[in-house]
Amino acid sequence: MLFPLFLGILVQCVSTVQQITQTRWNTGTNPPETDCHTMAAVSNIILMEKMETVYIIYDGEQDTCLYKLTGNLTHRTKIQFTGEDTFQDDLTSVIDDLVQHGNIDMMRRRLNVVLSCSARCIQQALVTGLELDMKVGKQSVLRHFSKWILIPNDNTGIAVTNLKMDNVILLTDNKNTTINEVATLLWAKEGRQWDILDRGSTISLNNSTVFPNTRFGLNGRKLMVVALEWKPFSVKERDSGIVTYSGISGEYMDYLSKSFNFSYKYIEPPDNLWGHKTEDGNWTGIVGLLQREEADMCSVPYAFNIERAEVMEFTYPVLMEYSTVIYKTSQDESKIWKVLISCFKWEVYIVGVVVMLTVGLLHVCLLKSTPDPSQDGRIMKNSVCSGGLLMGIMPPLNQASVDIPMFDSGRMLFSCWWLFCLIMTAIYRGNLMAFLTVSRTVVPFRTLEELANQDVYDIGAPVGSYLSLAIMSSNQTTLKKIWKKIQQTHAVGPKSGDADYVYQLQRLHEGYFAYMQSNVASDVIMNGTCSLAKMKEAFLPTVSSMTFPLHSPLARLFHSKVLSVMDTGLYPKWYGKWVPTQESCSDKSIDVDVSTLHVHDYYSALAACAVGVSVASMVLLGETYLFQIMPRRNIASLKDT
Repeated sequence: MLFPLFLGILVQCVSTVQQITQTRWNTGTNPPETDCHTMAAVSNIILMEKMETVYIIYDGEQDTCLYKLTGNLTHRTKIQFTGEDTFQDDLTSVIDDLVQHGNIDMMRRRLNVVLSCSARCIQQALVTGLELDMKVGKQSVLRHFSKWILIPNDNTGIAVTNLKMDNVILLTDNKNTTINEVATLLWAKEGRQWDILDRGSTISLNNSTVFPNTRFGLNGRKLMVVALEWKPFSVKERDSGIVTYSGISGEYMDYLSKSFNFSYKYIEPPDNLWGHKTEDGNWTGIVGLLQREEADMCSVPYAFNIERAEVMEFTYPVLMEYSTVIYKTSQDESKIWKVLISCFKWEVYIVGVVVMLTVGLLHVCLLKSTPDPSQDGRIMKNSVCSGGLLMGIMPPLNQASVDIPMFDSGRMLFSCWWLFCLIMTAIYRGNLMAFLTVSRTVVPFRTLEELANQDVYDIGAPVGSYLSLAIMSSNQTTLKKIWKKIQQTHAVGPKSGDADYVYQLQRLHEGYFAYMQSNVASDVIMNGTCSLAKMKEAFLPTVSSMTFPLHSPLARLFHSKVLSVMDTGLYPKWYGKWVPTQESCSDKSIDVDVSTLHVHDYYSALAACAVGVSVASMVLLGETYLFQIMPRRNIASLKDT
C-alpha cells in the first residue's frame, strides 16, 4: 500500500520539476540551448588565432554557455574570468609586465578579451581599455596588439565613433532563430563602422577575415613626431605656417609610414632644446617630451648614452660616426710682411751669420800668417780688416770679389765659402718663390690637446647635444679645459636651440672660433665654401638611433624595418641625396693651391727697399756732415783764428 503511494508522489514531483524547468526556459530566466551557438564561433576564433590567454567579462546569466566555451578549448589556452569592477586591476599588471618585456608577439597572444555581457558593460569595458592604454600601455599596446570579441546579450547598439581599438569583432544572434552574425570594426570614409563578415546558422571564418586590421600596421593612426633642425638628417621647412621636416630622417619617416600604415605630424619642443637633465631628474627639450610621453617618437637620430636610455627607447642605429672641430682658415701673415726672412728658421740665420764671421776671421788670420814678399801681398796685408769683411759678405749676396787671394790657402777658403753660399742662396730663392706663389693655410691646432691649450680661438658646441653632454661629464683634463671655454660661449649666446645654432655658425664664419660638431653635420656646414676646414683628429665615436618613449612598443615594431634600410642599401642612397659631394677645397688643412701674385705679396720687398733707402740716406747725411760740412767749419775757424 505504501509503495504505490510513494511511487505516485515521486512521479508527481518529477512532473512538477519538469514543468518548472520548462517554464524557466520559456521565460528566459536561464539561457536556452540556442543562445550558446555563438560560443562555438568564439571558441573557433580563439583556436584559430592561437590565443594563449583570454580574459572574459560576463553576466551571471551567461555562465553556462561560457563553461561550454572552456570545454571546447585546448589546455594551451588560459581562460581567466573577471568581473566588470576588477577588469582594470587584473589587466594593469599584465600590461605593465608585457611593456617591460617589449615582446609584441607575446602581446598579441596574451591580450585577448571576450565581453559577454550587456551593451552598457561592453561600452564601459572598452572605455576602461582605452584608459589603461593611456596609463600603462604607452597608447599602443591595447590599441594595436590586443583582440576584442564582443557578445552583447541585449539589443542595444555598441557606439564605435571614438573607439580606437584596431582589432574588434562583434558576434550577435537572433533570439527567435538560429541566425548568427559576425562583424569586424573597420575604417570608412564616414569614420569607424561595422563590416559584416558572415551571417547564417553556421559561421565560416578564417584568419584573414576575423581581424583584418592586423595586416594594416597601425591602421591609419596619426603619430606625433618631435624634431628640430639638424642638417642633413632634419631640414626644417615651412609651408603656409605649418612646420615640416625633410632630410634623411624625412626619408625614414616616409618609408616607415608606408610600411606600417600611419600618418604623422611634426611638433617642436616649446623650449627649442635637444634636452638636458635638470636637478630634479627631469629633462628639457625633445627628451623631456618623450619622457612625459607627449610625443610618440623623435625622427632625428639621438646618440646613445646611459642617462638617455633611462628615459628613452632606442631603435637599431641609423648613424655611426665621429665628432670633429670646424674652424675658419686664415692665411699666414708672415707671407706679407716677413716673407724675406721666413724662408729659413731663425736658427739658420744665426748659423749663417756665425759662419760668415768665422770665414772672415779665418781670412784675416791667413793674410796675417801667410808669407808673401810681393808688393801685392804687402798691400793686401795692410787692408786685412776690409778684405776679410768683404770676403765674408759678398758671396752670400752673389757678388764677385775684386780682390782675389794671392795665396793658395786663401783661395781654397774662398772656394769652399763660395760653394756653400751658392747652395744656400739657391735654397733661399726656391723657398722664396714657393712662399710667394703657393698658398697654404695656417693650421692653428691638430689635436684636442692643442685646441684646449690655445687662447686664440673660442670654442662652441650645440646646446644639449650628445657632444656637449659627453664633454661636460668627462673626467679628462683636456676635455675639462674645453668645456670651460664652451661654457663661456654658451653664457653670451642665445638659450634657444635654433638661435644658438645660428649664433655659433655666425661666429664660425667670422673667424677665430672652433665649432665642435658631428662629422656628417660638418660636411653640410662646409659645403659651398673654401674658407672652412676640419681638424685632422677625429674623436668621440657615437652611435645614434631614432628614439621613443621608454618601453614604447613602437620602437620594437619599427626595429626590423629600420634594420632593413641598411640591408637594402636605402641609407647610402638617402645619404648621397642629402649630403652634398665635398669640393677639393673643403679641407684646407691638407690642400695647397697655386695662386697669382698680388701687390701685397711684395710688401716685404718694398719694406726692405724702404729700409735700405732710409739707411743709405742716413749714411749719406753722415758722410756729408763728416767730409764736407765739418772740414769747411774747421777751415772757417782757422781763418778766423
